[in-house]
Amino acid sequence: MMKIIINISIIITGLFLMISCSEIPEDIHPDTVSMNLTVNENDWVLVEKGEFISGLNENENEVPYDYEIMVTEVTYSQYAEYLNSAIKENLIEIEDGFIKGSYKGDAFHKMRHEFEILEGNYIYYNLNGIKCRMKYDDGIFSVREGYGKFPVAYVSWFGANAYSLYYRYNLASLEEWEKAARGGDNRTFPWGFEEPTPDIANYHHSKDPFDHENAATPVGFYNGEKHGDFQTRNNKSVYGCYDMAGNVAEWIGTVQHGSHLRLIYGGSFMEYGYNLRSFTENSSVPEYCSFQVGFRCTRKVDEESVESDQILH
Repeated sequence: MMKIIINISIIITGLFLMISCSEIPEDIHPDTVSMNLTVNENDWVLVEKGEFISGLNENENEVPYDYEIMVTEVTYSQYAEYLNSAIKENLIEIEDGFIKGSYKGDAFHKMRHEFEILEGNYIYYNLNGIKCRMKYDDGIFSVREGYGKFPVAYVSWFGANAYSLYYRYNLASLEEWEKAARGGDNRTFPWGFEEPTPDIANYHHSKDPFDHENAATPVGFYNGEKHGDFQTRNNKSVYGCYDMAGNVAEWIGTVQHGSHLRLIYGGSFMEYGYNLRSFTENSSVPEYCSFQVGFRCTRKVDEESVESDQILH
């Protein structure tokens, strides 16, 4: 069943991602770029409960609880730490360069375009990706030198969800993600209403130091500091979250009623600036692994033990 789903994903994600068929340029190594990174990838910020405007049609919505959200996307270093713990606990396995692990399955509603996702083992991560910065040698996962603070990519929805559950977090739900990005004033982009310019977000041809190869920047790169000759503006949201527009797009935790597809928000470095609007929605199958898609987590602040409660039946 998943083979059928993956074939369909090629069509779906082809509309979303502008992947070039030309030869991929040689990477610019991070150590060759002067950077003044000031954002701590381990920080969380509080988002208080309340109403907000969501979606293209500006619907009234609400998150009825206080929660915290990661200031940045999960980094390669953070994900490698999880993988090393998971493999020691026999929670994951490696098969032909793919990291796999368990998933409990989805409720199935027999909708017209819905495929059933049963309990079983699924792909968490693709170590074979041409731009993958993760490696596995002698039983240890590690990050290629210089890429520890870059957002983890080639992680599937299953892999993002597993990370969240392991640490008793949640993979950010649609409402949690959009409220953190848009704030309470219905802003179009996390920083406000102004269209993206090259100094505030990483998008297609935005001319950042890594742009010639269409690549991610370190988390929190757009912090208002000057990196070599490249001056940035601060792109944090009203709550203090970075890179919610551009860099890598982000998996959403919410499982939609009657659909096996998972939502992706935020836009990536391969998309044009207008696609970075906080309400722009994309989707793919949950086993999809891309160099343009990562994730961030949330946690409720009024519960000692947080369990994933984002599935809509």
